[in-house]
Amino acid sequence: MIARGTQAQMDIFDPIAFINIERYQKINVMAGSPDAVYPEPSVLEVSKNIGFLQQCIRKIEHVQFLDLASGQAYVTATNGKFQVTDVELLTVKLLDPDLSLIFLQLAPELCDIGDLQASQVGVN
Repeated sequence: MIARGTQAQMDIFDPIAFINIERYQKINVMAGSPDAVYPEPSVLEVSKNIGFLQQCIRKIEHVQFLDLASGQAYVTATNGKFQVTDVELLTVKLLDPDLSLIFLQLAPELCDIGDLQASQVGVN
């Protein structure tokens, strides 16, 4: 599962899939040779393919990022403002290089785990 929700609320289980939606649009399905199928690697970077995810967060009032296995939310965005809801789970999620890059683009302040742990003590 990638995500679920309504026009007012969305649960995102796989933020990388939102990046991949934009990446797939850049594949040349009409390529005349195998070398022409994929664009240069720099075109596929997270920072150049995050627009769809950003648009969802801007347009949907309440967005939660959830762990698929547990169903636990680790970050929420309400009216575009981000809040960590589970510091330990976010710490684990940020070990994934792509997820780390996504959150660096969306809300860089969430990626400083030391500050988060200090300010979120007791919040889970």
